[in-house]
Amino acid sequence: MKKTVIIGGGVAGLSAAVHLLRKGIKPLILESTKKAGGRTTSFFDPDFNSYLDNGQHILMGCYKETLSLYTQNQIDENFHLQKSLRIIYSEKKRFELHAPEYFYPLNLAIALFRYKPLSFIDAVAAGIFMKRVFLNLVKNPSGKNVLVWLKEHGQNNKLITYLWEPLIIGAMNTTPEKADAAIFKRIIKEIFFTSNFSTTIIIPKHDLLTSLILPLLDTIISAGGQISYSAQVTKLIKSDRGFDILLKDGQVVNSESIIMAVPGHALEKIELPEKLHSENTRGLTYSTILSVHLKVREFHLKEDFVGFHNSPVHWVFNKGSYLSVVISDADDYKENDDKEILNLIISELLKNDIIVDNNVLSYRIIKEKRATFVPDCNSLRYRASSKTLSPGIYLAGDWTDTGLPATIEGAALSGRIAADAIYEQFNQPNT
Repeated sequence: MKKTVIIGGGVAGLSAAVHLLRKGIKPLILESTKKAGGRTTSFFDPDFNSYLDNGQHILMGCYKETLSLYTQNQIDENFHLQKSLRIIYSEKKRFELHAPEYFYPLNLAIALFRYKPLSFIDAVAAGIFMKRVFLNLVKNPSGKNVLVWLKEHGQNNKLITYLWEPLIIGAMNTTPEKADAAIFKRIIKEIFFTSNFSTTIIIPKHDLLTSLILPLLDTIISAGGQISYSAQVTKLIKSDRGFDILLKDGQVVNSESIIMAVPGHALEKIELPEKLHSENTRGLTYSTILSVHLKVREFHLKEDFVGFHNSPVHWVFNKGSYLSVVISDADDYKENDDKEILNLIISELLKNDIIVDNNVLSYRIIKEKRATFVPDCNSLRYRASSKTLSPGIYLAGDWTDTGLPATIEGAALSGRIAADAIYEQFNQPNT
């Protein structure tokens, strides 16, 4: 049997493993830490007596690559589906963007006209723009940022603020001024015009480790895949059998092919037999996500999650016994100390009647300074393809050239692309 090693047990690596197993190839995953998941994982906090997520994630119905990794039973057990996007607290006002279940895609227009922040004229302008995107009447906005592109197509400041900006920040973790319009155009088509289910919001019922990662590990192990933890790769050497993979503890693992499912910047820590790609991936810039888990005496939040406008806070998740607050594109706060951040969060939650007082029982602040790369107009030139200049070595990760931003969906897609490339390699004549 052909042997494949996957370096990295994050979503990209796990996705690659699932797809390889479906093709009859049983991979070994080498994970440098003591648990799988990468940035999509959880840790136990005794002050909360609960597993806390390293960063909050939601999925959508258009995440077909991600959802394909799970059985229907796993989806039913681990995810909550909701049709309404309850996104706005603005001066204590709540608004809901909700598309009726029937008459797709006309139900999207109904949602726009019911969305209270928008006037009738605003809704018409948004509807015309979306129709043009759907019918491919909008040219590829190569080299433009989203703000310029939206304004060119009749989207005024109110539409950008109340309709498009939450989607840009949530999906791309950056601002309209920075985001690449070509990537955003693909996001619009994926979310709104793939199927009626695509707009469904999918929220993990439990912590990320339980809902997202453990089901994938169960699938991989039960199908004959393997995972080795605390297996830090230091060097790859070409051999007659393919590659010798040297680990920090002195072990050597042999493999005929390798998927390197690690962040771009982590490639620099591994000594490689030769250059993997022609472009320099160091040109990618990164954006911070700030998560604050907060246990308070009492809070008033019935929804699973809500979004804020006109606020430094972007998302608040109801975790049952505590709140998780998220600031996306949080570079402005990554050097602030915990007290400053906590005071900012408390102030915004009080202002919008989420909490009743500033009596904080426990909190945990997590700064993910390299949470995502910034999908700006220059990022495409620095995103490497899955196939490398070294035959037998493939790349996976949300930073590779998937055409998507740095999301779980992008990571899952990259894993499938790498697995397909290896299957193609193994099935070439005389291979």
